[in-house]
Amino acid sequence: MKAIVNGLEIGWEGITDKEFHQQERLAQLPEIPLGRAPDLRSDEPYARLVPLYRVCPSGDPVKERTRWLCRCTCEKNTLVVVMAQNLGKPGKTEGCGCVFKIRAAENIKRVFAIPDIRKRNAESCRARMIAYQAENKEAVRARAFASVEKVFRNPLFMAKKREKVRERRVARNLDPDIPLSTHRVLIRNATFPLRMHILKVRDDYTCAMCNQRGGKRMAVHHVVPIDASWELVGEPRNLVTLCATCHFQRAHGGSWKTVDAGNQLALYFHAADKERLNATPSEIVLLVRVRLDALGREIGRLPIVDVGNANGLG
Repeated sequence: MKAIVNGLEIGWEGITDKEFHQQERLAQLPEIPLGRAPDLRSDEPYARLVPLYRVCPSGDPVKERTRWLCRCTCEKNTLVVVMAQNLGKPGKTEGCGCVFKIRAAENIKRVFAIPDIRKRNAESCRARMIAYQAENKEAVRARAFASVEKVFRNPLFMAKKREKVRERRVARNLDPDIPLSTHRVLIRNATFPLRMHILKVRDDYTCAMCNQRGGKRMAVHHVVPIDASWELVGEPRNLVTLCATCHFQRAHGGSWKTVDAGNQLALYFHAADKERLNATPSEIVLLVRVRLDALGREIGRLPIVDVGNANGLG
């Protein structure tokens, strides 16, 4: 919003109504004669201020000291009224407030560049965030679900996501119309008898890495991952019992998408030794292989790669 008042342009993009009325009131102030006062108008601005003419805001030059109507050279071209003795003096009026904002921003940036203050501020923000989340748990959760729902309702985002998922499934020689999670669930169901025998009988709920004996939190780990070799999915020597901590932190290196090659070889030999001492019944192995063959014909076999090169076993 812009306008011309008494030959002076006021307003800028984004100006509020209150600021516009203030600028309009200043532009309407009449010019008064210089008299014996020096003429401060020159080509060089005083800091950021360019004097336009003398004014008297109260309308009575006898009772009130006169001032100068100036224009600031910032991007807003704001009108301000300044006393003559304050023009061009350090520490006095240098602009419409823009100089103060710039210096304040520089000081804040300089302060927060100090490592101790930055660390203290981060800890304080984190504490406030945790306290807020604890007090407003339902509201935070509702906002999170709303933002996720907004993203997943975007048709372009979902189309791109589906295309990437299909590419990954095709690269793994899987049916692109069946989710990868479904593949894994079907494989777990097919190998359930074998894994339960390994867990209960062969390894007696004992972790192969820390030798800790447990119960419900024990897991059966595929030494050679399913994605690497379909043929070893149903092999007893490829399965070993691990506790939850060793399974995630040591066998997978802290990420379910990776395996720790250094531990895989030791686990492979450990499973082979266990299988020699306490072999899995052949009927269980035969049952699992029949199930896996049927599953392979139904959903497509997983790619078979060089086990040694892929998992550090060679």
